Amino acid sequence: MTIPLTSHNVFNTANFVRYKGVFDIEGLYRLIVDWFHQHHFHYEEQRIKDRVGSTTDQKIDIRGWRNWDEMVKYDIGFKIRTYDLKFITVEENGVKKDMVVGRIHIPITAQVTFDWQGKYKNNKWFAIWIAWLYHREWESKHIDGLYYLANDLMNEIKKFLGMEDHTNYYRSMASGSG
Repeated sequence: MTIPLTSHNVFNTANFVRYKGVFDIEGLYRLIVDWFHQHHFHYEEQRIKDRVGSTTDQKIDIRGWRNWDEMVKYDIGFKIRTYDLKFITVEENGVKKDMVVGRIHIPITAQVTFDWQGKYKNNKWFAIWIAWLYHREWESKHIDGLYYLANDLMNEIKKFLGMEDHTNYYRSMASGSG
């Protein structure tokens, strides 16, 4: 019944968003950053890489983390990849807007780290005892909570790209843990 005092991946399979068409890359980036700030996550760009030729390809690695308490840390990561981007200007309601046409692939990862400060790494028996105490909270509150938070963000991205309707099952579930 004990759990390892390491990171636990929330998703068992690959969670990603794929889209091909016209989209606002700056608006998407702003949506992700705003979502992290609204849910009290720290945010960092780990890599931004452009390849310019006849079309533009981009690689953007984004990570957000939140120290839930002294034992638990949440981590959500994106590896945004864009392909065949062409910059265009679109007129919506009389207002010109810069958009891109291309493909985008966004794999999403989410991890819960237990004992992220390393307080119990040298005392294995105490670590097992703490893990046993936290086992139910670990699974029901933290793993499930981060699962719903990450899926809420994924659904917000899909809504922004016009891939889903405006109902979001995960928002109501995530509000209990965020």
